[in-house]
Amino acid sequence: ADAVEFLSVRYRERNDYRALYDLYAGAIKETWDPNQRLEWTRETVEIAETRLKSTDLAIDAWERLYELGDAVDETSRALSEVYRRAKRWDRLAEFLSRRAAALTGAERVVMLRTVSEAYLSGMRDHEKAAEILAQILAERPDDPIALLAQARVLARRKDWDGLAELGALPLTGLPAAAVLDFRRLVADALWSAGDLERALVAYERVLELDADDHDALRAKEEYLARTGKSEALVGFLSQRAQREKSLEVRAKLLTRAATIAEKELDDPRLAVSLWERRAEVAQELSAAAAAAAPPGSALSPPDGALEAFTALAQLYDTLGDNVGVARALEGQLKLLRAPQQRIELLRKLGEHCAARLGDDTRAEACWKEVLSIVPDD
Repeated sequence: ADAVEFLSVRYRERNDYRALYDLYAGAIKETWDPNQRLEWTRETVEIAETRLKSTDLAIDAWERLYELGDAVDETSRALSEVYRRAKRWDRLAEFLSRRAAALTGAERVVMLRTVSEAYLSGMRDHEKAAEILAQILAERPDDPIALLAQARVLARRKDWDGLAELGALPLTGLPAAAVLDFRRLVADALWSAGDLERALVAYERVLELDADDHDALRAKEEYLARTGKSEALVGFLSQRAQREKSLEVRAKLLTRAATIAEKELDDPRLAVSLWERRAEVAQELSAAAAAAAPPGSALSPPDGALEAFTALAQLYDTLGDNVGVARALEGQLKLLRAPQQRIELLRKLGEHCAARLGDDTRAEACWKEVLSIVPDD
């Protein structure tokens, strides 16, 4: 120790830090005192990192001490950190694998998870990662972290059969958040691969856990549209609208559902029921806007409101429902403020009431309002 101290002073005076590093490295193997070995190892690491700027030499220093079996906890933490910092994923995986072999139970599983992540994210070695994950799942078939990693491995291997099979596991008793992450990963991977049928099944499992999952809802809607399943799409949009709290979003969903029912399914009665719901949303939007506006403000009709009542008038006319036509025209009239637009609509409503409903009183009221706007009409 005295010789080491004497030489260390001389090497520092000469700024010969490589010689100083080698001095401590050689002395560590020769001394019997574990505390001294730890102290000199810390010295060599500091020299390697701050003076020699060599991560490799820092790694060598900690590995030397680990092989001697000293300060195992500190040495293990240090090696794990320096391997990661140096991106030495192969050595990290090998080191952690040796540690895992000496562990049991939960500690072993945690260590193996880290090994699999080193292979998967660090080295992109899917085969090695799969081997480690298989060990974990053999001991803990429902391990959520291992299942998530296994799904990533299968996706990167493009093993869609295996991924679909893995995604079908029941996973009862696991935390809902972990299961949801797993279900989402499986569904997204299958969707990205173009395996739409199995992706939809996977997304249905997502929706069982989170009925408002944006990606799952979008994928299901796109799938039904792509595959021409218009009737199912209308039902899906209608159900979404029923659950939707936002009036604006609900209005868009109902507009799309009603348009499909009318144009693609050629089902006027179904379209009417959807447009009626859309008209109700328009009235709610109008009421909300009126409540928020200063008294006496001139408000424009909500987006799509006139479209809904116009479609209803046409559909009721197709069905021969004259009362429905009149109700739809009156709905439009409540939304319009421009004189010319009101005049045209009042004329249409007046003619309809007189000719088809035989309601001369309502027809007369329409014509009187027209004359109040244009006295010489």
